[in-house]
Amino acid sequence: MSFKIDIHPTNTLRITYSGNITKEEIDSVRVNARTMVKVNKLEYILVDLRKAMLDVSEMDLFNIAASQKKVYGSINKTAIIYTEGRHNHQDLLMYAATANSKGFKVRLFKNGSEASKWLKF
Repeated sequence: MSFKIDIHPTNTLRITYSGNITKEEIDSVRVNARTMVKVNKLEYILVDLRKAMLDVSEMDLFNIAASQKKVYGSINKTAIIYTEGRHNHQDLLMYAATANSKGFKVRLFKNGSEASKWLKF
């Protein structure tokens, strides 16, 4: 797995994953991203999964989603870009529904321009 984390000028944290992603790797990225969000007072996250494969159980994905608001307190919206067929759409829908029910706004997108519009950049 590899990932890239950077900050877009629109106050957005961008996380781009590639390769196989495990729960442990997501936890590692969250530690780094959390610090960047707090230090820079970021409001949005854009996660790009198009070149990645999730190797995470449904229960782990549920727990990650349920804790997002606690991890990233100042985030107003998170957009996730994914590739249909590469990712289990039902798992991603469950992730988004769980995060949204806990007060962490998440939407799924199949392309970057729709995600950018929703995040308003």
